[in-house]
Amino acid sequence: AQSARFRDMMLMAVLLSFSSTRGMMQPSSSALMSHQVALPLRDGSDSKTAKAKVVAALEELAQIETYWKKVAANGATFADDSANKNEVIEVPQFGWTVGVRHQRHLGTGANSKNPPSPDTQLELTLDNVTSEECGWLCVRLLRPDALGSPLLRKCVDVRPLAKRVLEHYASLDPSPGEDAQRWSAHGAALAAVLPPHCLRELERGGVVVVENALDTFVREKDDNTKKMKKGVGSGSAAETPAAMALAPTLAAVSSAAPAEVAWALHRGFKALDAAGLLARTGQGPEVRSDAVGWFDDFKGLFSEEEAAATAGTTTTTAATAVTTTEAISGGDVEKGKGELGVLSFGPSNSEVEALSSALNLLRGLAAHLNANGVHGEPFVDSAEGDNEGDNEGGKEGNKARHGCASPPPPLPPATVEAPLTVPSHVMGAQYPPGGRYVPHSDNGLEWVQPSPQSRQRLARRRNHRQFTAIVYANSPDWERDRDGGCLKVYLGSGGGAGTACRDALLRGGNSGLDEAVAAWPEAQVVEVAPRGGTLVLFDARLVHEVCPSTERGGSRRALTMWVGRPVGNQARGEAWDAGDFFSGEEDEEGIS
Repeated sequence: AQSARFRDMMLMAVLLSFSSTRGMMQPSSSALMSHQVALPLRDGSDSKTAKAKVVAALEELAQIETYWKKVAANGATFADDSANKNEVIEVPQFGWTVGVRHQRHLGTGANSKNPPSPDTQLELTLDNVTSEECGWLCVRLLRPDALGSPLLRKCVDVRPLAKRVLEHYASLDPSPGEDAQRWSAHGAALAAVLPPHCLRELERGGVVVVENALDTFVREKDDNTKKMKKGVGSGSAAETPAAMALAPTLAAVSSAAPAEVAWALHRGFKALDAAGLLARTGQGPEVRSDAVGWFDDFKGLFSEEEAAATAGTTTTTAATAVTTTEAISGGDVEKGKGELGVLSFGPSNSEVEALSSALNLLRGLAAHLNANGVHGEPFVDSAEGDNEGDNEGGKEGNKARHGCASPPPPLPPATVEAPLTVPSHVMGAQYPPGGRYVPHSDNGLEWVQPSPQSRQRLARRRNHRQFTAIVYANSPDWERDRDGGCLKVYLGSGGGAGTACRDALLRGGNSGLDEAVAAWPEAQVVEVAPRGGTLVLFDARLVHEVCPSTERGGSRRALTMWVGRPVGNQARGEAWDAGDFFSGEEDEEGIS
């Protein structure tokens, strides 16, 4: 838990130039030290030119990132350590420095008749950092606006940097999430959004789609609030006045026509984009083309005066949105760009409330599912060649398996009775017209070796995600045939024993999934039009994709949250897709 808290705070601090300092964060158990990452030169590349390009990219990074700065006194170039020609920038909030130096092969020695060989590589040095901090810096450096740019990749081989990022993500423990009971105040409203027949549909097939879900949620919350004020509430512990304080004031949107709730969410999301709170991901357009941001609150994004004027309140919290370059396929946070103090982009009260209502709808799902015993199937490791392994989506066909393998125990705050948890942030994603996300799973598979002495590999889930939950923030008149942008979910595709996607998921990356789902039976494909206010909830293991929207449809917007089911299966973290950096390359062993 301490490690997870440290990571969360580290991510916040690296993404934004918050006023926090290194001393305010949880200390890492790793020692501060220097780390080196080689950057071999491409064939035909000149070392002087390559270094100049790398330094220029880092200089630009230091200019656009408010938490980085150049060490040079004149501000024109990096500091030049004459002893080793190491040009340096620093991250002043943490005392980190990043340097670039030449590496030479000098033949066989001073008496050799052979002259020194040409420079073969550059080297990044990252000083005064722990191993985990080094990993996060490498994540940032690999972004397309830094050393991962196509221009630099033509002269410098960034695969060692990508491999360091891959190792970094693999070393992280997935966060177990927060106690779902914290959001149980929304249970009554969610009972109207997801009544018993919807829960049964989710259990049977692993997918449920609810149109006008946000409108239903808002109206039910408003009705319950009025009943509480009149003293005629249901009397449940979750609906006490203290619990009701968790919910936003909903009167502004609940009194509107149904479509107005979705329109308010649509306008509110556009305001987030206008405020610069979304950033492109690091996976490259070949994999996905969306810009994303992570949020744990929306009301704190406004100045106190604006919040008081629009929401009728007198106080507001500090801004809690974080931009991201989501470099991992599962969606955990890597820190991005921008300085965020308190924003003032002026959405109306109804737009702020619509955003907050969508956030609370998503956060309340885990408690509602726990209360109704809808937990999804547990994650069970399966041995190589074992046909009794983990299966996805629904209970049918899984009952016989339970006698063969025991599910691992839940990790706190999850319990046996309430195994589902809530993450700290939800993700906002915006795709441009024509943008897509290739077929992928939010909780894929990987081979693990239980111990060095073991001769048999186990297929294990990569993280703790049990359900993917999405509320769309597009216009409520979005039409599938006219506007495109559908979500496609492939039933039975999550890689359970004997399924067609299993091998592709275990190979890692996304390259094999296109072929695996190309001939998927039409009856086993669920297409969801991303109409504003629609909720879709599905098993996170299922393969799914985002199809391109048309120019008529415009940008495609959604808020996404992953309901967790943390278990003690020693899952090692999110899967980062390195395919964009290794596609078409040789020596891919251990990288895909």
